[in-house]
Amino acid sequence: MRFDTVIFDLDGTLLYTLEGLHRSINFALRGHGLPELTMAETRRFVGNGSRKLVERAVKGAETDTEAVHQTYCAHYSAHAHEGTRPYEGIPAMLAALRAAGIKTGVVSNKPDGDAVPLIRQYFGDLIAVTIGKKPEYDPKPDPRAVWEAMDKLGADRGRTLYVGDSDVDFFTAQNAGIPAVLVSWGYRDMDELEGCGALAIAHSVKELSAIIEEKEE
Repeated sequence: MRFDTVIFDLDGTLLYTLEGLHRSINFALRGHGLPELTMAETRRFVGNGSRKLVERAVKGAETDTEAVHQTYCAHYSAHAHEGTRPYEGIPAMLAALRAAGIKTGVVSNKPDGDAVPLIRQYFGDLIAVTIGKKPEYDPKPDPRAVWEAMDKLGADRGRTLYVGDSDVDFFTAQNAGIPAVLVSWGYRDMDELEGCGALAIAHSVKELSAIIEEKEE
């Protein structure tokens, strides 16, 4: 097979998490007397980590952005599982990849303390390595968390694929020196995905599986 290691994004790629993110950001905004977001706004603002989500959500209001961020993080950590679910077909795909000997990891801009429990809850041991946002790395598209995951998996950069749902993921893969496949079921519109220049855009889990398991020419 062309790839023997796959690093996945989490939100919008493996798990539908938008309801929980929307609920927590609005809890934080409401608690600090700020206007709430629509679901469409939340969808547009996510992808670069929680701090950037809060910065976008406060929209330049005169407020303590760090306090809003702390409120958001505490609420989300306590309620991350609410409204969260794997996209249909993802657990079966991960099981099939493991059976085929393909190593898998997750690199997310979600805080490490939230990402790791969610992966354990929904995917058990189907994901070998999970790395969320940690203080020593900038958020994606900084590639260092991807390189850490690859090191832990013993991955060959020439045989590693990154899978995500946004331009952030494409640039993460580009910075890491590996190809990217983007999925269309996540939090970005097709025109944005098509403008990235990814290896491919997968419109279903079946399509994604076929790309990952493609035989070498």
